[in-house]
Amino acid sequence: LEHTFESPGDSDDGFGHSIAVADSILAVGAPLAVNEDDIQSGKAYIFIKNEDGWEHTYQFSPEYAQEDANFGFSVAADSGRVLVGAPEWDFIDEVEEDTTANIGRAFGYDFTWDRDNGEIRESNINIHMNRENERYGYDLDINGSWAVVGTNPEGLSEISAPNRFAIVEQPRLANPGWNTRETVSRDDGPHGSIGTVAMSRETAFIAPPVTRTSQAFAYNFDRGDEGVIHSHQELNPSHDREHLMYGKALQANDTTAAVGGRDMVDMYQWIEDEDRWGRTHIAHANTDEMTFGSRMDFNDSFVVVNGVTGSDDDRTPQVFWMQQDQLTSGESEPVAKDHPTQIELHQAYPNPFNPTTQIDYTLPESSEVQLEVFDVTGRKVSTLVEGTQASGTHSVTFDGTELSSGVYIYRLTAGEQVLTRQMTLVK
Repeated sequence: LEHTFESPGDSDDGFGHSIAVADSILAVGAPLAVNEDDIQSGKAYIFIKNEDGWEHTYQFSPEYAQEDANFGFSVAADSGRVLVGAPEWDFIDEVEEDTTANIGRAFGYDFTWDRDNGEIRESNINIHMNRENERYGYDLDINGSWAVVGTNPEGLSEISAPNRFAIVEQPRLANPGWNTRETVSRDDGPHGSIGTVAMSRETAFIAPPVTRTSQAFAYNFDRGDEGVIHSHQELNPSHDREHLMYGKALQANDTTAAVGGRDMVDMYQWIEDEDRWGRTHIAHANTDEMTFGSRMDFNDSFVVVNGVTGSDDDRTPQVFWMQQDQLTSGESEPVAKDHPTQIELHQAYPNPFNPTTQIDYTLPESSEVQLEVFDVTGRKVSTLVEGTQASGTHSVTFDGTELSSGVYIYRLTAGEQVLTRQMTLVK
């Protein structure tokens, strides 16, 4: 154990809720910290490593502090930049005397702007939506001058987590601000809700850590003037089990990514000539009583993974340090391609449901689509989708508030193909 870090502030400030390290910079979030005006808005502490070891050098808090903003709930660091999320920040319109609660904000701190004078530039990272309870800044990651920021409309204590994220860039211009390059919402992609995010050089990784999901997703984008997403790819677990929570942990660098779940970690490498991410190594828990992989990090040689062993009455936390070249090879494992090859209609989730459920379907090519719901007598009760849609996976929510309990059939028509499934409404 080289060094133990303690809060420079109060012992109950939430110090260590989020951490990030890059080069000689360590950022630690303390979302319950109180500022000098006795406002519990949160803080982020910066430690710099020099020849004498780690030293507490800076502490950040919002210039306009707000009670319970949770500044420091998330932090990220890379190349002399630190990002801090404040997901419960409120938008206050002083002219209209109105408040939009929990829109969230993210802040950027640039240590490279003026090294000679030690000046640090602060800038806001906003997507200017001002949506109530969006909680922008719930999770974030950075790679150079590009970052990905997630949202969480479900609340900070919920596992279901964000359903929208933004790719942002801080260009090297006179203005140190961040520009939004792309936003993706639940209705635009196949991921349902988003729980964790990670950023490589030209890929934003996102995952929904809910028990119904066993996938993570890689959104590949261009680092040009537009920064737009040009493809997405499903990352499927090397093995499946109930409540896997694949994507509970995500980490990435320029060419390598790691996806963790309940009892596993999969390592991926970017395959240049195939323009996709391919799985290279696999690490599994070695007993059925081990929870393994919900937190992890890696470098070029090693993978560090947390684990908990034992029964509910006698649980022992552990940390595992593994060499990448000693992990099980995963090169032969199939990895989903960017584009689907056939039409698919997935089982609605949850099922049974009350009163809403989500229906996902996949199109191999652009098609005229109808998604309809019928009761058991054949009476149509809803048309959810009607029109032309692009290839890829789509999601739609069905609301049965006005319907009675019973079995319902949902039918997908895409071109000449027709698929049906059943779902049950229980009130």
